[in-house]
Amino acid sequence: MATWLDIPAEENLKKFPTKFTSPCNLASKCYTSDMNKALLIVDAQIDFCPGGGYPVPDGDKVIESLNKLIAHANKNRWKIFASRDWHKKELFKDKPEKTHCIQNTKGAEYHPDLKISKNIPIISKGSNELGEKHYSAFNGDSISLNKLLKKNNINEVYIGGLALDYCVKGTAIDSSRLGYTTYVIKEATKPVKTSSEDVYGDLRKKGIKVVSLDEVVN
Repeated sequence: MATWLDIPAEENLKKFPTKFTSPCNLASKCYTSDMNKALLIVDAQIDFCPGGGYPVPDGDKVIESLNKLIAHANKNRWKIFASRDWHKKELFKDKPEKTHCIQNTKGAEYHPDLKISKNIPIISKGSNELGEKHYSAFNGDSISLNKLLKKNNINEVYIGGLALDYCVKGTAIDSSRLGYTTYVIKEATKPVKTSSEDVYGDLRKKGIKVVSLDEVVN
């Protein structure tokens, strides 16, 4: 007796309709389900918030929106990942005014109001050198974010965190370049100095979707 596995994909739905719970259609073109989505929280650390070593203006204002995204992601069984700057102190010996997120210091911790699980994968970056390359969470020191996403069958990535014009932008561009449908949530990020609208324009040119929090959680 034939089973649903023995029949070509084109015939499966007619013969075994109840077997098709995957997000793929008859032509084997897959669509995203909630199981294929990931929330990526970029560098929501104390040093990037007011009072920190290298603060983003109103950086703490993103925490409420990030928490709403975390709650939504947990409710809908998305995967959640987080990145962090994780620098060695000696990297700033020639530019002490830019010192931030030194390994194992208070400033490198996530904002205390961020409702983030201790069990999620954390991508540390910038341990051994500074520079634009290390803005992106896809250039982690020892963990490959791309491999994590592939392993979990992720094809949509939703991004928030700090700062919009540096690490969020770099991460979003790499995410899109690597083939993920990429979203940046406006209320969940703040820039250091560049106009938000200017950054949004740059992101859209790269095929990245800039959306509101309501568009994601409602």
